[in-house]
Amino acid sequence: MNNKLNKAIDLCNKKQFQEAEKILREIVNENHNTSEAWRLLAQIDWFQNNNTDKAFDELIEALKIDPKNLWALVLMGNMQSKLYNNIKSASEYYEKVLEYHPDNAIAINNIGATLLEKEKYEEALAYFDKAISIDPKYLNCYYGKACALSKMGREKD
Repeated sequence: MNNKLNKAIDLCNKKQFQEAEKILREIVNENHNTSEAWRLLAQIDWFQNNNTDKAFDELIEALKIDPKNLWALVLMGNMQSKLYNNIKSASEYYEKVLEYHPDNAIAINNIGATLLEKEKYEEALAYFDKAISIDPKYLNCYYGKACALSKMGREKD
């Protein structure tokens, strides 16, 4: 099973999503309990196939199997925020990420982004700064920080 999953991941990294999707469907048909395969299918269905309903269902499957699946939690948070405009639910998924993976800069940044959307700029700024301290190469944190500072009228900080 791992060889197939690794091959599918490799194909995704090479942007060969149709080939990866075939392998991932085989994996979940053979063994329904492969959380990461479900998560990858959700990502393909959302971003490549534009089938958000199917992607949502696949993420639910991934999280049923492994409620601590880091990237399924992040993806579900993103889906809640970007597709459904449900900032409260998105925040809950990102907080779950931090519960299991407290130093994940992406989740910390995403919490900052949800706070930014709620116009809680000082709180958002703290999350962006924390994400930067964890992963200074993750550029989204700097963008979020710049947005928060701009909203606060502190562009020069």
